[in-house]
Amino acid sequence: MRVYSYHFQTTLTVSFFQCETVYSITQKLHIMNTVLHCWWQVLLAGFLYFVLGAFWYNPKTFAVTWAKAHGITMDPEARKNANLGAMFGASFMLGLLLSALVCWVSVATSGGALMGVTHALKSGLVIGLGAFASMSMSFIFLQKPKEVYFIDGGYHLVGCLLAALVFHFTGCC
Repeated sequence: MRVYSYHFQTTLTVSFFQCETVYSITQKLHIMNTVLHCWWQVLLAGFLYFVLGAFWYNPKTFAVTWAKAHGITMDPEARKNANLGAMFGASFMLGLLLSALVCWVSVATSGGALMGVTHALKSGLVIGLGAFASMSMSFIFLQKPKEVYFIDGGYHLVGCLLAALVFHFTGCC
């Protein structure tokens, strides 16, 4: 019986992190194992991301401006028809996904070493800016006011930075 072995390598060059690393399949599996090993940190970061939304979209902060810019009425009768459980559940799951992505980028660009707070913030910044940019592209075609870009995009930027800090201070990445 013949056993064939293949060795694949890809090169990741990210000047923002000032590293050039060749990742083998084994190293990629190590990165994924590290992310899976940090499950409780990802869960904590996702939860804090969700809690940030409660403060960010509070009527005392941005909720009134945000609702007006989106054309949403804050009528309690209208909210009875909305499936808030599904909305909050999906929001929580997407916060977990973004948090896991921040963790993955942090591990993948750290070169196997423990990252410093600057590296963590750069990882959160990259993912946060990606979320900000992708939402802004949609808002351009939806012809949303500029306030929406900064309220929604700012939430994701701050949420990803918060997730990165969770991973740094819990020693995950």
